[in-house]
Amino acid sequence: LPGAEALAAAAAQLVLRNQPCNVIAIVGPHASGKTSLIGGIYDLFQHGPVGGFSFAGSSTLHAFERACHDSRAASKREEPHMERTQTGDATYFHIDVVESTCTTKRAALFANRAGEDYMDAQSDPNLAKGFAELMRCDTLTILADGKKLLDIGARHQVREDVCQTLRAFEEAGLTRTWQQLALVLTKIDAIRQDTENADRAIRHFDSIVEDVRTQFSRHFMDIRLFRVAASPKEEGTERGEGMATLLTYW
Repeated sequence: LPGAEALAAAAAQLVLRNQPCNVIAIVGPHASGKTSLIGGIYDLFQHGPVGGFSFAGSSTLHAFERACHDSRAASKREEPHMERTQTGDATYFHIDVVESTCTTKRAALFANRAGEDYMDAQSDPNLAKGFAELMRCDTLTILADGKKLLDIGARHQVREDVCQTLRAFEEAGLTRTWQQLALVLTKIDAIRQDTENADRAIRHFDSIVEDVRTQFSRHFMDIRLFRVAASPKEEGTERGEGMATLLTYW
């Protein structure tokens, strides 16, 4: 039987050759929510169509299941958790979808690389030249950790991480004017829980988006913001909030 683990670059290339496919690169520091986004989409499809798309297959089911396991009751964990991405070359999660108004399958490849590798490129943009997923992606997705935006001391670091990462990619010649840029505020459930600082955190994220649009709009076809809770740990937030809209954009 064929394997069902995350794909290496060569296997991902075969998917690109065989059918229409969108590549999504998801970039952010460690623990910002990259794996939660990828696993969150897969988990939502367990319950039916998402954002007008139905699940139509995957060649990486084992990788998806492994990524999602620790966020499920079966793991017996006290709170949801997503496995940490190992450093090294990017791997790809593959999913086929069918739009409700169309019978043709379309593939999506989600590039998964350790956050430390992306952050190292801030100080040495030449490192990013080896990140093949950035050159090929249709949508570059940059994450802003909502939990860190609640911390006055860490808030400005989130802005620096977003802007310096994009600047490093630009200096390395990896941005493309035909690409979309998605700026995603993760862990919206944590922000809602902190009523004292929630409004300030949201305003800070909105100001980061405006900074990015001012500095980088000429480098992308479109820049859009999203607020999601892929795997909420706080009560009162629906699992996968905001993910359907993000999937449609991807």
